[in-house]
Amino acid sequence: MNRTLKILPEIANLLPPLSDSEMSGIESDIMQRGVISPLVVWNNVLVDGHHRYKVCKKHSLPFAVRELEFDSLQSAKLWAWQHQENRRNLTPFQRIEISLQFKPQIAEKAKKRQGKRNDLARTNIPATLPECREARTDLMDTNIGQNSARCSPQKTREELAAIAGVSHDTLAKAEYITEHADEDTKAKLRTGDTTINAEYKRLKREKRQQERKLQKQSEVSIPLDDRVLLTVSHIDEAIRHVEKESVDFIFTDPPYPKEYLHVYNDLARFAGHALKDGGSLLCMVGQSYLPEVLTRLHTELLHYHWTLAYLTPGGQAAQLWERKVNTFWKPVLWFIKGGKPSSWISDVVKSSVNDNDKQHHRWGQSESGMFDLMDRFVVPNQTICDPFLGGGTTGIAALKLKCRFIGLDADPETIVKSQGRFSTFLSELC
Repeated sequence: MNRTLKILPEIANLLPPLSDSEMSGIESDIMQRGVISPLVVWNNVLVDGHHRYKVCKKHSLPFAVRELEFDSLQSAKLWAWQHQENRRNLTPFQRIEISLQFKPQIAEKAKKRQGKRNDLARTNIPATLPECREARTDLMDTNIGQNSARCSPQKTREELAAIAGVSHDTLAKAEYITEHADEDTKAKLRTGDTTINAEYKRLKREKRQQERKLQKQSEVSIPLDDRVLLTVSHIDEAIRHVEKESVDFIFTDPPYPKEYLHVYNDLARFAGHALKDGGSLLCMVGQSYLPEVLTRLHTELLHYHWTLAYLTPGGQAAQLWERKVNTFWKPVLWFIKGGKPSSWISDVVKSSVNDNDKQHHRWGQSESGMFDLMDRFVVPNQTICDPFLGGGTTGIAALKLKCRFIGLDADPETIVKSQGRFSTFLSELC
């Protein structure tokens, strides 16, 4: 049969074009065996068999057609896609890109099905009638009677995933990529030079980094006279002075000797009380009693997450005579109260060379090192706490990062000295 068929670009260009070698292969096969499968036609529009039709027209070869009925052009396109998908070696991203063209159509059908189920839920039609069985089954699945029907967007995505031959999760990631990735990335996904999962993770990471950058550049809304709260308090009484779940981060450096190990139990209780859900405790510790410290800090509310390395280069080495070690670093234990980290961080913190600042306290840390530690976690307007205030270095770092600071220490003299240090710093901001 020789017949002129109508070619619509919307259907003909649904799939990526064949390579010259692939097209030559089809032409060679048809020249040897003829057109085995009929071309699918709808109202004289060619739906399936464009390459076969091209070869037949070129060589004036006969072909058979199969007439089908569709309610719309989109329905014809969907049928064409579902019947051509397995003939082509497409990457997952290519299959998803094509399938997403049908999202409005699938969503509309899901909406109509939902409307029918809602109508049925308000009737008393017996479920034994054949025309009602399917609807009643859907009704049972969606629990409309209990007002907990599954939303159509979820079912739409599941149906699209099935059409594309991928998982629901992979489809969701690809949708995100189509909205946020540049054309170079999409081109690599189409050729298989990268993966959906890898690009999704990269884009999400870059988005978090950009959001964090914008947060750090945000204006400070905390009045100067409300940015610091200092209180004389031993760690075992700190709960009385800090409101429950009012702190985003605790950065602190408790004493290291063995006789002070008990304070870590008090610190764990205080952190469980003061931290918001998802808040973190960053605790600088010595290494001599590290196992004991870890055990004491881990509680039902507070969970160990990671250990950062705090480097102290230059002439800052602590000589541990009992262990015969000159140490140029110390652990910073990271505990989280519920939740998960909101952003990626690198786990090596560094003080400036020879920045061994002891002028404010004999156990004081350098401003450069504490700022480097804190800067990778906090954003402006958060609340930072140090229940072992010492010389107040954590407070200075918090103020530099545009945060509110709560400091506690058992030594009244330390509180007075830190207050003066903070006042000087804040006056320079005015």
